[in-house]
Amino acid sequence: MNLTTYWKYLHTIVVLAVLFLISLVFASHTMIQTLLGVGSLAWFLLFLIREIYMNSKQTKRTKFQVRLSHVLIIFGLLLFNASVHQTFISTFGQSDIDQFWGEHEAGIHMNGKAYHLIWTKRSFLSTTYFYNLYERRGLFFHRVNSKVISYAKHSSSQADYGAVKTFLHYTKKQGVK
Repeated sequence: MNLTTYWKYLHTIVVLAVLFLISLVFASHTMIQTLLGVGSLAWFLLFLIREIYMNSKQTKRTKFQVRLSHVLIIFGLLLFNASVHQTFISTFGQSDIDQFWGEHEAGIHMNGKAYHLIWTKRSFLSTTYFYNLYERRGLFFHRVNSKVISYAKHSSSQADYGAVKTFLHYTKKQGVK
């Protein structure tokens, strides 16, 4: 590998590292602490660190080996992004990709237990909130609800308490958890 090739690959690594830092800033802090989030983070970091090590040693590799390594790093970054947001992958098919665009999270207490609530809101003619509830079990957060929880406010006669209060209001009213 000549010196110009080495620098070309180094720039690729720097770009991927910057994209990872941007992803980290916008990631859900609860979702990072799920098994899927930690696993995808480990995948990405393992292959990124391996590529940095191979470049620092200036190991002779074919273009195919270098490209394969970059594909594995990019796949890890895409998997990380899909794992740290409420997506089809992270909810195991329970939500579509745009449903949880612009998600928010908050810590709540119900029945003497601490949970993390992740929600998003859609508004057009009515307001609909979509929720996923997470509980820490051991080292990781696990989703409590088996399906995405949603509540709709259809008319102006219904009170809109905001996302967290709406969730607590309806769960108390329906006797959930």
